Amino acid sequence: MQFFLSFLAGVILFYSFQYFPFSTVFVGILSFSFLSSRKRYVLILILAAGTAFAFLRYESPVEPPHIRNEVAVKGIFESYPVKTASGTFKQTLTTESVVGAGAGESPPDFYGGDIVLFSDKAFDPGTECELGIKFMRSRKGLNPGENDPDAIRASLIDTGTCGQKPSLHSRIEGYRYRIDKYIEDNFKEEPGGLVESITTGKTANIDVKLRNAFNVTGLTHILSISGSHFGLFSVLLFGIFRFIIRTLPYRTLQRITIYLTPSQAAAMLCLPVMLAYLGLSGASIPAIRSFIMIGLFLLGLVIGRKGYWLNSLLFAAFILVLWEPQAIFNPSFQLSFLAVLFIGFAIPDREDGKAGGGKAFRYAKNAMLMTLSASIGTAPLVAYYFHYFSVISPISNLFIAPLIGFTLIPLSVASCFLFLITGRLIFTP
Repeated sequence: MQFFLSFLAGVILFYSFQYFPFSTVFVGILSFSFLSSRKRYVLILILAAGTAFAFLRYESPVEPPHIRNEVAVKGIFESYPVKTASGTFKQTLTTESVVGAGAGESPPDFYGGDIVLFSDKAFDPGTECELGIKFMRSRKGLNPGENDPDAIRASLIDTGTCGQKPSLHSRIEGYRYRIDKYIEDNFKEEPGGLVESITTGKTANIDVKLRNAFNVTGLTHILSISGSHFGLFSVLLFGIFRFIIRTLPYRTLQRITIYLTPSQAAAMLCLPVMLAYLGLSGASIPAIRSFIMIGLFLLGLVIGRKGYWLNSLLFAAFILVLWEPQAIFNPSFQLSFLAVLFIGFAIPDREDGKAGGGKAFRYAKNAMLMTLSASIGTAPLVAYYFHYFSVISPISNLFIAPLIGFTLIPLSVASCFLFLITGRLIFTP
């Protein structure tokens, strides 16, 4: 735990130095002095390693050099197309070569980078094309709060030679696109937008009124796949698998239990299903964090060690920061980890066997503690980022989150996997 905490602290110190140089230097000196007095020299090295890692991965925000407005591009579409309000399609193109008209060489700021392309044509994920594109007047989105302010935007002028160059990522994106397209064609707007958001993570088609209703009641997190989705879904899956294993014929069960307990076998069966759900969901930051934590918990059941929730949380943060250091300042990252942190401290590690009321009372108490602690813990950040806080959030989450996790998510995810096999979404009604 100390290793992960020290490394994350080093990353935070590097980024905070840009805004609060004197305070950061003061805090850094205090940290080094405290660790030196305790003879924790290894932690000092790890703290310094975190700072150095963030420095090496840092890319200063610079305006790309001027190039011609129209260029010829060769690239591959890795993501599925998203239809915009104007009727055009928005899709990410990973460039393989970019040649400015008459320039004779690839501009270095685009080679190998991503371009957000707007066009009247949808391209399947994994499609490699030669395209003529025109950069928009402002190639950067400078609106405050923009999800990707550094994205380079362009519109399609002409399409040349195209062919398929499939990869694992493009295949997964293709499956997600097939599911989303079927839902959009066969569902009404409100239920279709909700089903898309909890299965493939696509929130673009959620009706404005429905989104506002979720905001007012403090249920916005349900519209983006995160810990509540993975947590409740894994609990349901684990219970179902363990029940099925325990109802097996006696001789079969006896052979299995020579090597594994029913709980260990159920945990092993849960892992591939949760990995498939991660791929289906689009692997956002909260989803990856949730999968890492649940995966560690399930592996702990398999090897007979469990209960180290704080280590699992810090390990998940460590992996995400290794992948993208700036993710530590992402609102989704902060809200997701803060909610789990407060839930972990609010709920006791072990149940008191002498507590009255039995299991039903303890479950109800823990459910109330979970919703209250998560709501209170994230309230300051929610108010800062979104300028509001829902007073009825604990109550609404107490009733709606289990309904989503134990009913809508299992039905929609099972329907989507069966749709990919059979071509029909069997639970549509």
